[in-house]
Amino acid sequence: MARAATTIGLACALALACWGKPALAQANIGKAAAIKNDVQGVRGSATRALAVGGDVFSDDAVKTGDASLAQLLFLDQTTFTVAANSQAVLKDVYRPKEATHQLVMNAVTGAFRFVSGVQSPQHYQVQFPQGYLTVRGTIVDFLVSADRTIIILDEGAATVVPYATRVAHDLDRPGTALVVYNDGHVDGPMTADQTIKKINGSIPFPLFGNTIWPTQQPLEEADNRRDLLDFLEYGLSSGSQSRSGGSPIAPLPSDYRLKHAIVLLKHLDNGLNLYRYRYLWSDAEYVGVLAQEVEKTRPDAVVQGADGYLRVDYVRLNMQLLTWDQWRAANKD
Repeated sequence: MARAATTIGLACALALACWGKPALAQANIGKAAAIKNDVQGVRGSATRALAVGGDVFSDDAVKTGDASLAQLLFLDQTTFTVAANSQAVLKDVYRPKEATHQLVMNAVTGAFRFVSGVQSPQHYQVQFPQGYLTVRGTIVDFLVSADRTIIILDEGAATVVPYATRVAHDLDRPGTALVVYNDGHVDGPMTADQTIKKINGSIPFPLFGNTIWPTQQPLEEADNRRDLLDFLEYGLSSGSQSRSGGSPIAPLPSDYRLKHAIVLLKHLDNGLNLYRYRYLWSDAEYVGVLAQEVEKTRPDAVVQGADGYLRVDYVRLNMQLLTWDQWRAANKD
């Protein structure tokens, strides 16, 4: 549910603790509870390797390398897990009028898990490139990339506010997710399928232990659920719906705006054209139809996602979307 944000003036960050005395310079704000492989603490031009039990200081940037992991434990018992190939910046903020401390975190890029500590909920906030979120006794996984952030609620509740719109979106049912884009558009809430697997990418998402971003996903059969698995693998959002109100099932997007290197292969008996093409984000080649052409003669087989792009329900057309290799194997003669 979306609503106008009423707490815009709050620091757009993760406030992990609230203590009642001024901070000393370079104060210890927590420790590294678990470290795997290459984890660095960076402050200015100085870089140090973080080890288990090592102190974490204000203004530290925490960076992880390949196959690496850091779990940070803060003074209020909040834990923050930084996955491989990820970076976050910590900053201790003292508010004299309130006599409080806030540990501000800027999640720069990568995958993270946040588990709130013993402080009151109003002291917790997360900043990411597209917006910020507040939490209420919460466990949250989030994946930050250049153009969007995926937020999955595991426990409690959270409110997400995109910078571009300043409209608040509630995430209050565990097992659901929101996707926030640079322009302020939000997809969801959608079901966060706990069985996500076989997903290719460069960043492991802590919740699933698999990698889901940002490379092209393998082609697999879609199902009837409109969930995060569909979103990640097939581009379907929770707002996808058929123009005819029918099944929203469609594999990869069929919108010509998302394709290039389009080559006409043949004219089909059903009046449609069959094309060989690539998606903008991948070198893999596919064989299929163009949604804009299908829409003219079979609008019942066209699906429009909340992102504005069109998909084709190949089942309604009695067709299959194939890779180029699959199509060649089936048409040897």
